[in-house]
Amino acid sequence: MPKDDYTDYLFKDISGLRVGLSVEALDGADRETLRTFDTCMEKLKSLGVEIIETNMPSADDFRLANNLGLIISRVEAAAYQRAFTNAGPKYIKQVFEQLDEASQIKAVDYITAQRFRAEFQERMLIELNRFDAFIMPTTLVPAVKAEETEEYLTILSKNCIPWSMIGFPTLSVPAGLTSNGLPIGAQLVGAPFDDGIILAIASALESITPELRP
Repeated sequence: MPKDDYTDYLFKDISGLRVGLSVEALDGADRETLRTFDTCMEKLKSLGVEIIETNMPSADDFRLANNLGLIISRVEAAAYQRAFTNAGPKYIKQVFEQLDEASQIKAVDYITAQRFRAEFQERMLIELNRFDAFIMPTTLVPAVKAEETEEYLTILSKNCIPWSMIGFPTLSVPAGLTSNGLPIGAQLVGAPFDDGIILAIASALESITPELRP
């Protein structure tokens, strides 16, 4: 396992890096998010970064990673939760519901999800041989009202779950503000142990972005 001090990568020159813009990760994004994200891409280009569109992950990858990733996370959370069987009141209603759902998941579905995870991880490793990192909006819409969170949960987590599923280093950096002053994030994804590269890109981007206050 590498023992790099990733802080050495902060504020390094990132000119010449190749960053893959995941086209499918833009699907469903609202106009404000796209406008702010496009401005962020122009900033990266001004730093000498080459932005290259890629169709990976595919639309099917995003769909399957989100659906199957939830199967894995629910089953594994339920297994871990057994050590806290007396924690009752400390769990919110949604957590109880998810733990209950885990008991309904079939073993064959869990194995199918794990097989997809391994295959998806391998394909993304191959794709990242072409790039130094991926970039995409962190969420497809700006922050929603608290009472709307459950309604928007799928669209808010679409671009995040796939990378958590396969354990790739991921970082969200401020990309700008909407016209209403709501923050938009740009998500950087690297191959395993390429944390330094995404830290370099993020810190360089922050260095030319004015302090953002919603």
